[in-house]
Amino acid sequence: MNQMNKEKLSKLLKIDEKRGEAREIEQEMSGPGFWSDQDNSTRMSQRLTYLNNIIKSFDTAKTEEEIKYLETEAMFSDDLDGNPAIISVHAGAGGTEAQDWAEMLLRMFLRFAEKKGFKAEILGE
Repeated sequence: MNQMNKEKLSKLLKIDEKRGEAREIEQEMSGPGFWSDQDNSTRMSQRLTYLNNIIKSFDTAKTEEEIKYLETEAMFSDDLDGNPAIISVHAGAGGTEAQDWAEMLLRMFLRFAEKKGFKAEILGE
């Protein structure tokens, strides 16, 4: 990866911000009482792991596949992007054809999630 592309990808991924956030979390983790709040410590540990993985991937990226992965990660850089999503598929009042179409959509969503490595489950039918 040439220097110009690396700088562009660094800006897209906000690598400098991620490095700073990782340092802040590490400092907070070494402080007294951090581990007494189990929910917060778990959340912060997971965030630190995520940040370190992205930083390491950026620092070691050489192949086209690794760069493509990082470009995809750049699309999911908002604070809420790590949260789960609920998709609801209903046939409505269209009879058998509408039910068939709803089933096809559901299969498409599930296959997409599987292909992208997302966890998907059907909550109700």
